[in-house]
Amino acid sequence: MQVLLIQPPEWYTVRANLPESVEKLRGATPPISLMCVAAGVRKTGRHRVTLLDAFALGLGYDGLERAIRKAKPDVVGIPVTTFTLLDAMETARRARKAVPGAKIVAGGLQPSLYPKETAELGIFDYSFPGEVDWTLPLFLEALESGNGVQDIPGIIFCDGKNLVANPPAAPIEDLDSLPFPSHDLLVLDRYSSLITNLEPVSITVTSRGCPYRCSFCSHSVTGKKYRTRSAESVAEEMAWCEKLGIRYLMVYDEVMTLQKDRVLQLCELIQKRGIKMKWMARARVGHLTDDILGAMKRAGCDMVTMGIESGSPRVLKKLKRPTDIDALVRSFHMIRSAGLRSIAYFMIACPDEEMEDLQASLDVAKRSNPDMVHAAVFVPYPATDLYEEGLATGRFETDYWEAFSMNPSRDFHPRLWVAPGREKEAMERLQWFYRRFYLRPGYVLRRLVKLSGMKDVLRNLRGLSAVLTGKGWSPADPGGEKKKGGTFAE
Repeated sequence: MQVLLIQPPEWYTVRANLPESVEKLRGATPPISLMCVAAGVRKTGRHRVTLLDAFALGLGYDGLERAIRKAKPDVVGIPVTTFTLLDAMETARRARKAVPGAKIVAGGLQPSLYPKETAELGIFDYSFPGEVDWTLPLFLEALESGNGVQDIPGIIFCDGKNLVANPPAAPIEDLDSLPFPSHDLLVLDRYSSLITNLEPVSITVTSRGCPYRCSFCSHSVTGKKYRTRSAESVAEEMAWCEKLGIRYLMVYDEVMTLQKDRVLQLCELIQKRGIKMKWMARARVGHLTDDILGAMKRAGCDMVTMGIESGSPRVLKKLKRPTDIDALVRSFHMIRSAGLRSIAYFMIACPDEEMEDLQASLDVAKRSNPDMVHAAVFVPYPATDLYEEGLATGRFETDYWEAFSMNPSRDFHPRLWVAPGREKEAMERLQWFYRRFYLRPGYVLRRLVKLSGMKDVLRNLRGLSAVLTGKGWSPADPGGEKKKGGTFAE
């Protein structure tokens, strides 16, 4: 069978926590979920797979429709999150028009969170919650043989007036049994990232699941059960990526550094194999030690990212995050001492945040002194503890994510945690934070010294423009006298 996997354009994405000008800085990064799905289908040796990243290729919907018609697929697979639901639906409509006989399949977080609502939209023929590395090949085999798909684990579809919703397949325990993500199906020169001058970039994962219970985090497709690939498997994939011409690999694990021995073994294997490709890792406070960071640096790691989220212990407790501020700051100092770059992530307008909490976040950002900070306004995501709390306490009158999932509309704007009418102030505080971190004379001088080439200069100028004049910003200073000490919960 001919299988076409599509990353949709981003025309109607639901956004609430970043101005458009800041969002545009991120570049295009590969669709890791589709790369993994493609690899599972290819491993059967029975189907032809094409991966079409409409966003990275800059395709509009008319161009996408022509590309689908040219590919003549039997099955079209589309990843769907709550935030990309409108684009996924339009992609499905265009696919239906281009190839009326093709089966259209949805996977991803939206079918996992809202399986009934996704099926009843009538847009997708079938949807799969959870991990589909092996279940999609089973589905293709059933289609090909004509034996029916009713018994496929996790499958959801409407059979006449009846909803068929099988229990999801169990999480995949042996990640080494999976083939490497299909980097070779990408148009590699389309991928870059704000964090590096090296191109092309790609993405991989060395583990699945997350053992932590942060109150702002949705349950991911891979679940909470933490599973890892072996160091040998990861090193083999990295060697292959380097042969493909990939110059920078972003390791998008929830927490790569959870198991110290595995990280040290991987770093040793990378050096033994002579892999020179640079890479980035995500970490969590409490996992980093001088020996781990030193080994990562010697193995080509270029950057470590960590979430601080807030500088206020009171807010951090609400978020169910580590509250030891000094340990957070020390972690970033350790990263810098090891010769690695760093990014610190923050959330603005968190539940019950007051101006002194925001000031504490800025103080921690300055003390930690990462190479970059990435801050966004807090949005209560579906299937999170804080969203459930908002519904239970009456802060949110209705389950608006469920309502959107049942009746998606381009007019939809998700609620922030802030009191109604204070959304603009939340964005003003976000800009306040960005300006006071990035426009410090010492920071600006440090960035100027490290500039390397015109591409780097232009990227930094775009970042400066976004901070100063980004669409959706307001020049008002939320630290002003009238708002001093004000809480968003008022």
